[in-house]
Amino acid sequence: MKKILFPFQLNNEIYLEAFIIAAEFARKLNVELILLNVFSLDVDNNITQDIYNKMIKNKWIMAYNEVAKFNAYYLSKHAKIKDEIKVKLDRRFIYGNEIEEIKKIIIKEDIDLVVFPLSKDKRYNKKHLEIMDSDIFHNNFSSALVLPLGYKFKSIHNMAFSTDLKERNHNEFYLNKMLSYARVFNAGIHFVHINTNKNNLISTDNKTYKYINEIVTHNKKHSYKTVSAKGITATIQSYITSNHISLISVVNEDLNLISSIFHKSISKEMLEISEVPVLFMIEKTN
Repeated sequence: MKKILFPFQLNNEIYLEAFIIAAEFARKLNVELILLNVFSLDVDNNITQDIYNKMIKNKWIMAYNEVAKFNAYYLSKHAKIKDEIKVKLDRRFIYGNEIEEIKKIIIKEDIDLVVFPLSKDKRYNKKHLEIMDSDIFHNNFSSALVLPLGYKFKSIHNMAFSTDLKERNHNEFYLNKMLSYARVFNAGIHFVHINTNKNNLISTDNKTYKYINEIVTHNKKHSYKTVSAKGITATIQSYITSNHISLISVVNEDLNLISSIFHKSISKEMLEISEVPVLFMIEKTN
């Protein structure tokens, strides 16, 4: 069974809204939501086993209280009926290194999606998004849902899939994943091809184009559009605003994803200015 991973830290407001979208994905897809809190302890060689155990117990209590806060916030801000919060929760409170624990879970378990809310702390963002830069995501078909700074949950009605129409080995997999998300949210997908070269005509034999055309032909809720533009990021952002897009998805094939996010690039700009979640589908390398 697929699972969604939601790493969180204590007493940080960014996780309240992030929990809502993580819970919504888990509930709609009927999958398990892993709530992961990894904590550290300030200990020295003189600490007794009894004191150590009490410190661990105190951290567990704090994490349980944080999850209770998530649930209460979900019910007060989003759920229309009490039964709506029925989500399979797996609470994991672990003493260790957060990044290493996240990697272990992605490797050992069938993690379909990891939810990362952006923080004002750029070092914090980089530390968490660097996980996406490793082979772990590429080898496991895992995706990352990155939430913009100050994100407030809105119901997902329109999704956008930004594509360059490249012939990838697993294009149908990514497109089918988007279709599965659209199906459970009862949302339409805007397949958007940003063409920066007017002379670059797409062949009707292009496999990606043919598959997208097949999708929009069989379901009028979905659409395809080629947009000619010089500024890719500005064009995408304008399209998001004018079409009331709730979530945008991109397939990232670059192993140096973090370099692209934290330097001048489309990915970095999208994360900085996007007001909607960005779903990174990391391309499988083999």
